[in-house]
Amino acid sequence: MIKQVIAVYPGRFQPMGKHHKDTYEWMVNTFGYDNSWILSSDTVKLPKSPFTFENKLAIAQSYGIPAEKFINTKVPYAHGTWTNLKGILLERGLTLEDVIVYYVVGAKDQKEDPRFTPGFTKKGKPTYFQFEPPNAPMEQLANGKTHGYLAVAPHVEYILPNGVESSGTELRNFLPTASPDEFAEATGVTDPQIQSLIK
Repeated sequence: MIKQVIAVYPGRFQPMGKHHKDTYEWMVNTFGYDNSWILSSDTVKLPKSPFTFENKLAIAQSYGIPAEKFINTKVPYAHGTWTNLKGILLERGLTLEDVIVYYVVGAKDQKEDPRFTPGFTKKGKPTYFQFEPPNAPMEQLANGKTHGYLAVAPHVEYILPNGVESSGTELRNFLPTASPDEFAEATGVTDPQIQSLIK
């Protein structure tokens, strides 16, 4: 029997930007603080993934995101690797079979670079990721082991001081040579230590 709804916001966050923080806040406002987590890995692979999990956690905390809400997991998109989050759920007496799981994704990412592909397998069975059926009562939704439902967060556009829209790629390109003021304008991060870490 389903006991609870939870939401996860999986991603690389290389690095986290203001648009990521806004998506996290949308998730918390939508699903509740106690039911919401960001998931990211410790994978480092240059040039696109330069930050360790601890680096990403420090950056997330500079945005005011609590450490308890930023969870290390081997593959953020695959619930089989969610050892740490499963531990948190177990402390509440829950497993994935007891919860409905919503995967939060930004509207722009879902449109331009979808990591989730709702639909059907070649054998005609529904894939793991699905959009929530319209007006479906909670008791008709599948548990988190069977399906993950996509929750598409509204797109918020931030323009960097160089005139391009903020994204992980554009932040990696812009921030290494940004002045402290440009850095703060681009990210909202004013802490010199975090600016230095990201640079």
